[in-house]
Amino acid sequence: METLKYKFIENSRKGLNKWYSSILLLTLCIAFFGMLNIPLNGYILPFFEKIFGTELFPKEYLYSFITGVYFWVFIAFLFLIYPVIFKISFFSLINSEHSKFRWLPFFQGFIIWGIITFLVNSQTNKVDLNTSLSKFDANTFFSILSVNIILCSSQTFLEELFFRGYLIQVLGRNIKRYTIVNLAASLLFALIHIPYGLEAFILSFVFSFVMNKLVLKEEGIERAYGIHMANNLVFASFFGTFEKHLSQDFTIHIDWKNIALEIVTLISLFIISNFIIKRKVYKNVRK
Repeated sequence: METLKYKFIENSRKGLNKWYSSILLLTLCIAFFGMLNIPLNGYILPFFEKIFGTELFPKEYLYSFITGVYFWVFIAFLFLIYPVIFKISFFSLINSEHSKFRWLPFFQGFIIWGIITFLVNSQTNKVDLNTSLSKFDANTFFSILSVNIILCSSQTFLEELFFRGYLIQVLGRNIKRYTIVNLAASLLFALIHIPYGLEAFILSFVFSFVMNKLVLKEEGIERAYGIHMANNLVFASFFGTFEKHLSQDFTIHIDWKNIALEIVTLISLFIISNFIIKRKVYKNVRK
């Protein structure tokens, strides 16, 4: 029986946590996001197309840039309304201290997983380094990289806030066994990826399960956010685009070798991250 209480989950017991608070938050978020989308296709995207032109800056990257900015505006909206509705700091969704964002675990997760996923994807996608370097255009690459940073940073932060922040806290408040909390949150995270196929569903479930474990160990989402952002940024910048990813059809095909490799790399990531977290905790205790 799991008896350990996590401060991060206990955040959800503070403030105003009524059922209608969540409904109000959801209603306001849908309304606000809907209002943001009204001018997107009618005014903003055509405006930027006239300035840059689709030849200089492809439409999908313009759309990604604007979407990334929209997501950050939406996060700012959450930052303002969450304390009003729940009577607790917005940062309670980020860590147990709920006072500031911890940048060190974010960058540790981003760098470590960024290196691992780049090396693994280079092998699985059979990238020819010499050919890639011969076709390399610095201006195009850094323009696309800048757009992807804006989109990935906001998109993954929203997912982390909901799945590794809000959802874990809500489930943890109502379910005593944290393994079940992890499984339930991971299943819901995987379900939003199932339109891309069964393999994407399985990979997303495994990825989420490991991220949730790190969140509970470190009492915050910063490291998971860094890992998640690195994962999406490396893929979008070096091995494809979000446009291609979103347009792919559902398939039941499963590459078990790819899944096995992903599990091995995620276990390696967990061991490395757990070692770093334990060292930090030990130092704090010793002080």
